[in-house]
Amino acid sequence: MDMQDSFKPITKPISAWNKPLKANFKDLFKSLTKTVASGAMGNWEGAAVESVEALRALGLEKDVGGLAWLLIRRSLTHAIYELVAESSIKITYETVKIPGDLCDTIDLSLENSKLKIDKNFFNRPADLPVIEQIKKPFEQWMVGFGLSEADTKAIAARLPNYFVYALNNEWSRHRQLYAPMQESIDTPFTKAGEREQAWSLYYSRLCKQVTTKMFDENFSLSDVYVPLRAYYEEKKEKKGAEKDVESMHAKDVKRIVVDLEKEIDEWLKNSDKQNALRVISGGPGSGKSSFAKMYCAQLTESNRIKVLYIPLHLFDTTDDLVSSISQFVIREEQILNYNPLDEKVGDKHLLIVFDGLDELSKRGRVSADIALQFIGEINRTLSIFNSSELRLKVLICGREVSVQAHAGEFRKPHQILYIIPYCHKKYDFENVSDPKKLLQHDQRTTWWKKYGAITKRGYSSLPDELKREDIDEITAQPLLNYLLALSYTRGKLDFSKNVNLNLIYKDLLESVFKRGYEDHPHLSTKGLELSQFTRVLEEIGLAAWHGNGRTATLPEIEQHCTTTGLTNYFEMFQEGAKEGVTRLLTAFYFRQHGISPAGEKTFEFTHKSFGEYLTAKRIVGIIRKIFNALELRKIDIDSGIDIRGALVEWACACGPTPIDRDILKFIYNEVELEDASIVKKWQEMFCSLIEFMLQHGMPMESIPLIPNYKEQTRQARNAEEALIVALSSCSRITEKVSQIHWPDDSSFGSWISKLQGQRNSPQNVLALNCLNFMDLSGCTLYMRDLYGANLINTNIQNC
Repeated sequence: MDMQDSFKPITKPISAWNKPLKANFKDLFKSLTKTVASGAMGNWEGAAVESVEALRALGLEKDVGGLAWLLIRRSLTHAIYELVAESSIKITYETVKIPGDLCDTIDLSLENSKLKIDKNFFNRPADLPVIEQIKKPFEQWMVGFGLSEADTKAIAARLPNYFVYALNNEWSRHRQLYAPMQESIDTPFTKAGEREQAWSLYYSRLCKQVTTKMFDENFSLSDVYVPLRAYYEEKKEKKGAEKDVESMHAKDVKRIVVDLEKEIDEWLKNSDKQNALRVISGGPGSGKSSFAKMYCAQLTESNRIKVLYIPLHLFDTTDDLVSSISQFVIREEQILNYNPLDEKVGDKHLLIVFDGLDELSKRGRVSADIALQFIGEINRTLSIFNSSELRLKVLICGREVSVQAHAGEFRKPHQILYIIPYCHKKYDFENVSDPKKLLQHDQRTTWWKKYGAITKRGYSSLPDELKREDIDEITAQPLLNYLLALSYTRGKLDFSKNVNLNLIYKDLLESVFKRGYEDHPHLSTKGLELSQFTRVLEEIGLAAWHGNGRTATLPEIEQHCTTTGLTNYFEMFQEGAKEGVTRLLTAFYFRQHGISPAGEKTFEFTHKSFGEYLTAKRIVGIIRKIFNALELRKIDIDSGIDIRGALVEWACACGPTPIDRDILKFIYNEVELEDASIVKKWQEMFCSLIEFMLQHGMPMESIPLIPNYKEQTRQARNAEEALIVALSSCSRITEKVSQIHWPDDSSFGSWISKLQGQRNSPQNVLALNCLNFMDLSGCTLYMRDLYGANLINTNIQNC
């Protein structure tokens, strides 16, 4: 990171700092070796602190020059320890059995060189010569532990950014220790003020974020990131004879293709106060968050504008925007020591990037309303802050469904930018204008070249096995393309056959289990099988889904596991986590993030789609469980469950949160993996469940801990819609019409009216998109049209 914007130029000589480096770096690598060999895989932080504190015994703090080297050595030690900690999943119990003289074999000739600090250190600390020189022995040390050359180079390449982040942290934590440095010269670290120091630390965090390892790899997002393309829509009303009542709401749409980064750059340069809000829309895994993180990191180097990156699933929208920003940056994330939106002391030029508009739809129980209120609050705040001069700009990223639901709030030209996949089909982009010919390039080629280079696999383009229309939808999306690459290089799936996306997720899950449990079983986790491991993860996914969609507290997870009889498995799972599986697991699925308002540890899925996959897998598992229990009751009246009990089980799982279109895709994929003869029986089962529900209602009174009738009604509605979703998933496979015995000719219409409710946008509820292969003969449906109050009486035939 470029730190020159945070620190003023040096005005006094720093000759007192020009002294040779005499610290013994061999001790650093000996300490690392000891930590690995002792099996302290889960206590890297403690080992790093012990190593750092040992540096004071060198007596470097006796003069200003010594303090400077102490600052560098401590920061460098922390950076190296953190890199090794992240990569320790690659260091197996077999590879730690190495010769004791490993540290005598690495090249530490830099200890004898006369490295000196000059003024460039404060402007660009990552360019300090010692950073580059220590890379060689660092790589040699990692090779000694069995890591490949590609891995070691990728890890060492991230050292400069980690060093800058550690440098900022070290200075902030030990201001008193380095006080003599402030007194000896007009130090750039403090003259810029505490606020600029806080921004500097935050910026180093943003830069470190994009150089942190991806999943189980030892390279980062910045190593394989491909700049995205997008388009905006220009609309023109129809004229003349075409302008009739029906077409009043229809417009010709022209899609203009742009380079996303350049488009946002131009928007930032624009000084129009009425043009201070932009929205980026894209599907799951389309690269929205990656772009937001990369762009924010790049802005920190150019110093064009101060920037805040805020994941919305961590942001409280219940208060006004100014108060919420204050709580986020000062109390929750401790980014700054003041509110940048404060009327008196706030910043004059600020960009706020809100990532995850769809995340707001999971918070609380009034989904769309919260997002709508949030957008309204942003517009109100922009209007106030930019009343006299342009001070604030806001960029929002969100999934397509969430953005479309609120498209009426974004009416200015170019305001919504729709991300274009790595590759596309011409029929997907009718009426397109591509002045820069951006669509002529298949970006998968660029990505696979980068991936091949950083992993030393030598790919020059998308492998021939993966150049198939049936998986174009996967390879076209950045996240899915990457997950496909992980699975492809693992070599366990046959990509010459039809590949279901859920199979790729399953393959990666098995990979995590194998390396975390099978290869190195801990005594307490011995006997934990893949099915049990997966089952615990599914429960974590369900707990998160019942919460806000991405996060769950430890007590919530424990409660789910207790209710479903998974306590023993969860305890074994936790023991494995203590032995280092957490690091492996979090590389793929989730990480601990902060503390909930109640003071509990909170875990969040690194990518929302992982949680959605596990949730869908659990829902299909519940379908299987209910079916087996009903079949058992047919054999033995004292065993299994009856149809009422089946609905109770279903409501407990699918009542708390409505199924959305993203989870629906994973459910479809998971059902597709089942034997068709079993799915046919599931379809018949859901017809029976729906018939019973229509006659007797959902048995919500049998579900404990639902506080009131209103909440019972809400959860019943969600569970009933989930019945249609499940039936639809089955009928897609069997292609058989579902035969439901409707109590009367108005049953279907009344039910759909209840599920649809009063809508405030053209978008229908999910249930209306899942009525395929349902026999509706004789059913009467009463609905209001979208733009008027006319009642439509329709006799529906087979759907």
